[in-house]
Amino acid sequence: MELIEYHDVTIAYDPKRPVISHAELRIPQGGITALLGPNGSGKTTLLSVLNRLLRPVSGEVFVGGRALSAISHRELARTIATVPQFSAPSFDYTVEHMILWGRAPHVAYLPRKADLAVVDQTIERMGLERLRRRPFSALSGGEKQLVLIARALAQTCPVILMDEPTTYLDIGNQVRILNTIREINAQSGTTFLVTLHEPNHALYLADEIVLVHHGAIEQGAPDAMLTPENIQTLYGARAAFLDLFDMRYMAIDYRPQ
Repeated sequence: MELIEYHDVTIAYDPKRPVISHAELRIPQGGITALLGPNGSGKTTLLSVLNRLLRPVSGEVFVGGRALSAISHRELARTIATVPQFSAPSFDYTVEHMILWGRAPHVAYLPRKADLAVVDQTIERMGLERLRRRPFSALSGGEKQLVLIARALAQTCPVILMDEPTTYLDIGNQVRILNTIREINAQSGTTFLVTLHEPNHALYLADEIVLVHHGAIEQGAPDAMLTPENIQTLYGARAAFLDLFDMRYMAIDYRPQ
């Protein structure tokens, strides 16, 4: 069952130069969908329409069968949470207060005991207790990313958007983030829409792959989308598959073509 649908959606910053043209996209409920494509291809732009930072030039997006344009801002914030690439809050909040901001769509005036309980549960679930009182600015890149995921979890939304969650992280933190996404999806059935650069991350993580290139998109199962031919088209790089550790990997030829 599709939870999110893009129907004939065109997106542009300059009306004469669309970034995405006539997109048709279906995001299944309870799955992990990864968007792959070169820099500037429109991956983040597709997310920006869904969280209403951008408005399509034409076409419509539907969430749960309802037009996105008909959903109030408050209801949308209770439906879709976003984990951005970067976050630089105006004030140096502690980890606890950063996560508490995720409860904002549910708070009328001041946080209730129930909101504070959600924060406590999220901190425990993400293993962030030792960082609870630390300033967000004092954290490492991997720690910050975990806190931003925790903030999205505290928002208790059925959908989480993640924009390149493994960028700038070391290998250990990349593995931790990818496994955290998988665990959350398996435990709670949260729908994830994630932009990625690394094809192997998509192979490991995603149920569905969306390729974004030259304003067009193509969607399908990982085995159908992540082929050597498609990697050559997307990135101009040669690739081949390897089977290791009971998993499939994509080897990239880094030599000049």
